[in-house]
Amino acid sequence: MRLAALALALSAGPAAADSFVHLDRRVPDQDFYRAVACAADPGDDCGEPLVAWPARKRQALTVALHAQGDPQPDRRRAQVGQALDRAIAEINGTGADLRLVRQPDGAAADITLWDSDITEGEPIVLPQEGLDGGALMEGARVEIWWNGRLRIYRAVIVIAGDLEAGDLRSVVLEEMVQSLGFLTDLTGNAYATTSIFSESSNAVTRLRGQDAAAIRLHYPRE
Repeated sequence: MRLAALALALSAGPAAADSFVHLDRRVPDQDFYRAVACAADPGDDCGEPLVAWPARKRQALTVALHAQGDPQPDRRRAQVGQALDRAIAEINGTGADLRLVRQPDGAAADITLWDSDITEGEPIVLPQEGLDGGALMEGARVEIWWNGRLRIYRAVIVIAGDLEAGDLRSVVLEEMVQSLGFLTDLTGNAYATTSIFSESSNAVTRLRGQDAAAIRLHYPRE
Protein backbone atom coordinates (compact mmCIF):
# COMPACT_ATOMS: atom_id res chain seq x y z
CA MET A 1 0.00 0.00 0.00
CA ARG A 2 1.25 3.45 -0.86
CA LEU A 3 2.47 5.35 2.18
CA ALA A 4 2.17 8.91 0.96
CA ALA A 5 -0.53 11.53 0.96
CA LEU A 6 -0.65 14.78 -0.97
CA ALA A 7 -2.20 17.99 0.25
CA LEU A 8 -2.49 21.06 -1.92
CA ALA A 9 -2.82 24.58 -0.58
CA LEU A 10 -3.83 27.81 -2.26
CA SER A 11 -2.41 31.08 -1.00
CA ALA A 12 -5.83 31.85 0.49
CA GLY A 13 -5.61 28.86 2.78
CA PRO A 14 -4.95 25.10 2.80
CA ALA A 15 -7.24 22.66 1.00
CA ALA A 16 -6.67 18.92 0.91
CA ALA A 17 -6.88 16.94 -2.31
CA ASP A 18 -5.70 13.57 -3.58
CA SER A 19 -5.45 13.00 -7.33
CA PHE A 20 -5.09 9.75 -9.22
CA VAL A 21 -4.94 8.75 -12.88
CA HIS A 22 -5.52 5.12 -13.81
CA LEU A 23 -3.23 3.67 -16.48
CA ASP A 24 -3.46 0.04 -17.57
CA ARG A 25 -1.02 0.55 -20.46
CA ARG A 26 2.12 2.55 -20.97
CA VAL A 27 1.57 5.90 -22.67
CA PRO A 28 3.80 8.38 -24.56
CA ASP A 29 5.99 10.73 -22.54
CA GLN A 30 3.71 13.75 -23.01
CA ASP A 31 0.62 11.84 -21.81
CA PHE A 32 2.57 10.47 -18.85
CA TYR A 33 3.77 13.96 -17.96
CA ARG A 34 0.29 15.47 -18.09
CA ALA A 35 -1.06 12.61 -15.99
CA VAL A 36 1.36 13.18 -13.11
CA ALA A 37 1.59 16.99 -13.41
CA CYS A 38 -2.09 17.91 -13.73
CA ALA A 39 -4.20 14.73 -13.41
CA ALA A 40 -5.01 14.57 -17.13
CA ASP A 41 -6.25 11.28 -18.51
CA PRO A 42 -4.67 10.54 -21.92
CA GLY A 43 -6.26 12.88 -24.44
CA ASP A 44 -8.22 14.86 -21.82
CA ASP A 45 -7.83 18.26 -20.18
CA CYS A 46 -6.05 18.79 -16.86
CA GLY A 47 -7.99 17.85 -13.77
CA GLU A 48 -5.72 19.81 -11.39
CA PRO A 49 -3.79 23.11 -11.66
CA LEU A 50 -0.42 22.92 -13.40
CA VAL A 51 1.90 24.49 -10.81
CA ALA A 52 5.68 24.93 -10.73
CA TRP A 53 8.45 26.77 -8.92
CA PRO A 54 9.24 30.16 -10.52
CA ALA A 55 12.24 30.56 -12.80
CA ARG A 56 14.06 32.81 -10.32
CA LYS A 57 14.12 29.96 -7.77
CA ARG A 58 14.99 27.03 -9.99
CA GLN A 59 18.78 27.16 -9.98
CA ALA A 60 19.02 27.28 -6.18
CA LEU A 61 15.86 25.72 -4.77
CA THR A 62 16.71 25.25 -1.09
CA VAL A 63 15.89 22.18 1.00
CA ALA A 64 16.35 21.67 4.75
CA LEU A 65 15.75 18.82 7.19
CA HIS A 66 14.00 19.71 10.44
CA ALA A 67 13.36 17.61 13.55
CA GLN A 68 10.18 17.65 15.61
CA GLY A 69 9.42 16.57 19.16
CA ASP A 70 11.75 14.23 21.01
CA PRO A 71 15.00 13.63 19.16
CA GLN A 72 14.84 10.62 16.90
CA PRO A 73 17.54 7.97 17.33
CA ASP A 74 20.81 8.90 15.64
CA ARG A 75 20.49 5.98 13.21
CA ARG A 76 17.01 7.06 12.12
CA ARG A 77 18.06 10.69 11.65
CA ALA A 78 21.03 9.57 9.57
CA GLN A 79 18.77 7.38 7.42
CA VAL A 80 16.39 10.27 6.72
CA GLY A 81 19.29 12.59 5.91
CA GLN A 82 20.81 10.04 3.55
CA ALA A 83 17.44 9.51 1.84
CA LEU A 84 17.12 13.27 1.39
CA ASP A 85 20.60 13.58 -0.09
CA ARG A 86 19.87 10.75 -2.53
CA ALA A 87 16.57 12.32 -3.54
CA ILE A 88 18.26 15.65 -4.22
CA ALA A 89 20.94 13.91 -6.30
CA GLU A 90 18.32 12.02 -8.30
CA ILE A 91 16.33 15.17 -9.08
CA ASN A 92 19.45 17.17 -9.95
CA GLY A 93 20.55 14.35 -12.24
CA THR A 94 17.46 14.35 -14.44
CA GLY A 95 18.74 17.07 -16.76
CA ALA A 96 15.87 19.42 -15.93
CA ASP A 97 16.32 23.18 -15.54
CA LEU A 98 16.29 22.76 -11.79
CA ARG A 99 18.91 22.49 -9.05
CA LEU A 100 18.12 21.63 -5.44
CA VAL A 101 20.54 22.79 -2.74
CA ARG A 102 20.50 21.32 0.76
CA GLN A 103 20.80 23.77 3.63
CA PRO A 104 22.01 23.07 7.19
CA ASP A 105 19.54 21.13 9.29
CA GLY A 106 16.95 23.43 10.85
CA ALA A 107 17.56 26.29 8.42
CA ALA A 108 14.86 28.20 6.56
CA ALA A 109 14.31 26.76 3.08
CA ASP A 110 11.92 26.67 0.14
CA ILE A 111 11.23 22.98 0.83
CA THR A 112 11.20 21.84 4.46
CA LEU A 113 11.30 18.14 5.30
CA TRP A 114 10.20 17.29 8.83
CA ASP A 115 11.47 14.07 10.42
CA SER A 116 8.58 13.95 12.86
CA ASP A 117 7.61 11.88 15.86
CA ILE A 118 3.98 11.84 14.67
CA THR A 119 2.75 8.32 14.08
CA GLU A 120 0.28 7.20 11.44
CA GLY A 121 -3.28 8.25 12.25
CA GLU A 122 -2.33 11.12 14.57
CA PRO A 123 -3.08 14.79 13.76
CA ILE A 124 -0.22 16.63 12.07
CA VAL A 125 0.76 19.45 14.41
CA LEU A 126 4.08 21.16 13.77
CA PRO A 127 5.58 24.56 14.65
CA GLN A 128 5.04 25.78 11.11
CA GLU A 129 2.21 27.80 9.59
CA GLY A 130 -0.52 25.68 8.08
CA LEU A 131 0.32 22.46 9.97
CA ASP A 132 -2.11 22.76 12.83
CA GLY A 133 -3.72 19.35 13.15
CA GLY A 134 -6.19 19.72 10.31
CA ALA A 135 -4.94 16.53 8.64
CA LEU A 136 -4.05 13.06 9.90
CA MET A 137 -0.62 11.55 9.42
CA GLU A 138 -0.03 8.80 6.90
CA GLY A 139 3.38 7.39 6.04
CA ALA A 140 4.32 10.78 4.64
CA ARG A 141 2.63 13.97 3.51
CA VAL A 142 3.54 16.94 1.34
CA GLU A 143 1.81 20.32 1.31
CA ILE A 144 2.35 22.90 -1.42
CA TRP A 145 1.41 26.58 -1.49
CA TRP A 146 1.23 28.59 -4.70
CA ASN A 147 0.16 32.06 -5.79
CA GLY A 148 -2.41 33.26 -8.28
CA ARG A 149 0.05 32.76 -11.14
CA LEU A 150 0.36 29.06 -10.26
CA ARG A 151 3.92 29.55 -9.01
CA ILE A 152 4.88 27.54 -5.95
CA TYR A 153 6.39 29.56 -3.11
CA ARG A 154 6.49 27.03 -0.27
CA ALA A 155 6.49 23.25 0.26
CA VAL A 156 6.50 21.20 3.47
CA ILE A 157 7.04 17.45 3.73
CA VAL A 158 6.34 15.45 6.89
CA ILE A 159 7.69 11.93 7.41
CA ALA A 160 5.92 9.77 9.99
CA GLY A 161 7.95 8.68 12.98
CA ASP A 162 6.87 5.06 12.50
CA LEU A 163 7.62 4.84 8.77
CA GLU A 164 9.60 1.66 8.11
CA ALA A 165 13.28 2.27 7.43
CA GLY A 166 13.06 0.18 4.27
CA ASP A 167 10.52 2.59 2.80
CA LEU A 168 12.40 5.80 3.57
CA ARG A 169 14.41 6.12 0.37
CA SER A 170 11.42 5.65 -1.96
CA VAL A 171 9.00 7.72 0.11
CA VAL A 172 11.38 10.67 0.57
CA LEU A 173 12.13 10.65 -3.17
CA GLU A 174 8.43 10.59 -4.01
CA GLU A 175 7.59 13.45 -1.65
CA MET A 176 10.48 15.53 -2.96
CA VAL A 177 9.30 15.01 -6.54
CA GLN A 178 5.73 15.89 -5.57
CA SER A 179 6.97 19.09 -3.92
CA LEU A 180 8.11 20.22 -7.37
CA GLY A 181 4.50 20.43 -8.56
CA PHE A 182 3.59 16.84 -9.43
CA LEU A 183 0.15 16.49 -7.95
CA THR A 184 -0.98 13.04 -9.06
CA ASP A 185 -0.31 9.38 -8.30
CA LEU A 186 -0.83 6.60 -10.81
CA THR A 187 -3.02 3.56 -10.29
CA GLY A 188 -3.20 0.50 -12.53
CA ASN A 189 -0.58 -2.04 -13.53
CA ALA A 190 1.28 -0.18 -16.28
CA TYR A 191 3.73 1.59 -13.96
CA ALA A 192 3.29 -0.39 -10.74
CA THR A 193 6.96 -1.29 -10.30
CA THR A 194 8.71 1.23 -12.55
CA SER A 195 7.48 4.71 -11.54
CA ILE A 196 7.91 6.79 -8.41
CA PHE A 197 4.33 7.96 -9.02
CA SER A 198 2.83 4.48 -8.64
CA GLU A 199 0.23 4.25 -5.87
CA SER A 200 0.81 0.53 -5.36
CA SER A 201 4.52 0.35 -4.55
CA ASN A 202 7.37 1.91 -2.60
CA ALA A 203 10.00 0.01 -4.56
CA VAL A 204 11.30 2.76 -6.87
CA THR A 205 14.35 4.65 -5.59
CA ARG A 206 15.76 6.14 -8.81
CA LEU A 207 14.42 8.61 -11.36
CA ARG A 208 14.69 6.95 -14.73
CA GLY A 209 12.74 6.76 -17.98
CA GLN A 210 9.44 8.61 -17.98
CA ASP A 211 9.80 9.78 -14.38
CA ALA A 212 12.92 11.75 -15.32
CA ALA A 213 11.35 12.85 -18.62
CA ALA A 214 8.34 14.28 -16.75
CA ILE A 215 10.59 16.48 -14.61
CA ARG A 216 12.44 17.69 -17.72
CA LEU A 217 9.13 18.55 -19.42
CA HIS A 218 7.97 20.45 -16.34
CA TYR A 219 11.26 22.35 -16.05
CA PRO A 220 12.64 22.41 -19.61
CA ARG A 221 16.04 23.81 -20.47
CA GLU A 222 16.08 26.54 -23.12
